[in-house]
Amino acid sequence: MTLPPSIAGPEGRGADASVPSPAGMAGAADLDALALAVRQWHDEGGVAVHSGTLAAGPWLDLFSAFVLAQVAACGARPIGSHAPLWRLDVSGPLPSLTRLAPLPPGELTAVVPTSRANLSIKAMMWLRRAGVTDLWLLDDRGWVRVHVAEVLADLLARRRIKPLLRRLFPGLLIDHEQAAAGLGRWLRRAEPAPALPEGEVIVHPIASKRGGDAESAWRQFIERDNASFKPAAALPERPLRIIQYTGCLYSGGAERQLCNTALGLVQRGHECLVRTQHDLVGQHGHYLPLLSRAGVDARRAGSGLRVDAAALERVRWDLIAAAPDAIRSYVANLALELAAHRPDVLHAWLDHPNVIAGLAGIAAGVPSVILSTRNYNPTHFPRFYSPFVDWYRVAAPSRRIHWMANSHRGAASYAEYVGLDESRFHIVFNGLFREHFDRPTPAQRLAARRRLGLPPEAPVVAVVNRLDEEKQPELMLKVIALLRERLPGLRVAVAGSGPLEADVRAIIARRGLARNIALLGRVDNVVEIMSAADVLLLTSRYEGCPNVALEAQHVGIPVVATDAGGTPDAVAHGETGFVCGVDDVAGLVISLQKLLQDSGLRERFGRAAQAYVDDRFNLDRMVDLTCGVYETALRGGGARIETPARTLSRAPSAEAAPAASDDGPPAIHTIAAQPVRT
Repeated sequence: MTLPPSIAGPEGRGADASVPSPAGMAGAADLDALALAVRQWHDEGGVAVHSGTLAAGPWLDLFSAFVLAQVAACGARPIGSHAPLWRLDVSGPLPSLTRLAPLPPGELTAVVPTSRANLSIKAMMWLRRAGVTDLWLLDDRGWVRVHVAEVLADLLARRRIKPLLRRLFPGLLIDHEQAAAGLGRWLRRAEPAPALPEGEVIVHPIASKRGGDAESAWRQFIERDNASFKPAAALPERPLRIIQYTGCLYSGGAERQLCNTALGLVQRGHECLVRTQHDLVGQHGHYLPLLSRAGVDARRAGSGLRVDAAALERVRWDLIAAAPDAIRSYVANLALELAAHRPDVLHAWLDHPNVIAGLAGIAAGVPSVILSTRNYNPTHFPRFYSPFVDWYRVAAPSRRIHWMANSHRGAASYAEYVGLDESRFHIVFNGLFREHFDRPTPAQRLAARRRLGLPPEAPVVAVVNRLDEEKQPELMLKVIALLRERLPGLRVAVAGSGPLEADVRAIIARRGLARNIALLGRVDNVVEIMSAADVLLLTSRYEGCPNVALEAQHVGIPVVATDAGGTPDAVAHGETGFVCGVDDVAGLVISLQKLLQDSGLRERFGRAAQAYVDDRFNLDRMVDLTCGVYETALRGGGARIETPARTLSRAPSAEAAPAASDDGPPAIHTIAAQPVRT
């Protein structure tokens, strides 16, 4: 494949390379202003006008990133006569679009984010009369430059002359292209000095319009970048500059771990910023107060960011223009943040932010980009899967990219999906933020039960998770229904909401469980629920390193959970709780019954759980290990960083394990979870 000039490198920009580079531009500009203006300009079918001839240049790569993202999201808009006018200015560090009332005098260039199929004859006649000679269009090949007279002639020939002649002379064969060429020459006779050669000129090929070409462009750049990339010979003597990146600060486990990491980094004297894909409002800003109290700057990437020419020059905008449509604007926003702050490390969390960060980090030249995976690979979650997530494989060969997982099973799952050796994944277990957690006293437990309306002496099970497919809420209800037959006074407090909440309510009503189960919805104070409970139940099919299991054990609550992902690392089977197969209903029921009926066993497990979690999932250790990952990545690689192992007393393997019974701890029956093919 022949690379487009803008992707082949600066030497391939051709005749348009005479446009001043961003380094010669003064001042600074607001990225949000450009993004909002492009959105409004596109939505209303506007025409951007530039005084004089407009040549391609570095500004166009950046401009295209925002325009292409908007077109991909909303589709092309038709351009009519007297469309809203905008002034396009490319003299600053960022191209700008501002409202324009009358057309300025003199020779003009017009830019429209659509193909000629969406132009009207009246619009072309209006632009030609107004003095526009040079027209930029956007089609599947890229930005096309053409003379207004040529477009007008083509539209007239195709939409007026050919249909008219066919009605007058039905048998006549008419070549509208020849008619358009002749009409175009006639229209241009009145032009004082043709600004363009006849026909179209592609001034900016768009590789992203052909998916294979886009991936090839990135892969070829990464190959060249790898050849020239030199890791740091020594770590900087100053504190590290780190940007943590994720989708938002929702009340999820990964988001909590990001906050734990950011706070730990700041305590160690490092510079840490938090940037997100989305605005931090409402539920998306759940953890924002936690970071704000510690003085950590957290906001959407690009929000309020003012960038100068030097920052713009550090970004490969030609690559960003070839990024997947669905995430191009996010990649652009983050790349500018990276160019402005120049971090040593970019640490991303969860799949969508990981892919965005991988591309943005490569395009902005960040020395080390950490992609942190938190569960099984994305093929297991079809509801959240997007085709651009497969770009993991595009970014993976880069020497700038490093990998981190919070469980061994998660690392193995992603290694198989991306096509990597599992040894490339550092394994760092979650760290428990213990500042607001403490083991409740008997008086506090009774008070918590009163507030939740639970009987003082009832056996109480807590369920704290999203009501979503990977958490298997239907399996949880099946277990509770069977357990109630053995323990009629059973009470279950379910904290969490999700897409399956309506189904859960219907099953509760159908099985007559309303007296036993209280659906509490989204709860801010999870400790309140755990303080009132005797046991925590977790029935996930897929897990990373479950924070809720760590929190329960820290406050002395034993856990009964399924053998999913990192759960066997989080719960010591037979010591701090019981781990059963992902579909082992009998094992879950028996395990819960044992703990609920034996207060001595609960007490022993609770004490062991607290010591186990406080040692193995120590927050300081997690942050220290994460810093070790950063240092290893900055040096270009090295020994795998891994949370130290602990020898546990385990049940026999699944192959040799006897069936669960009421005598003794249930064995772990693991049923391999197969990926959902999308």
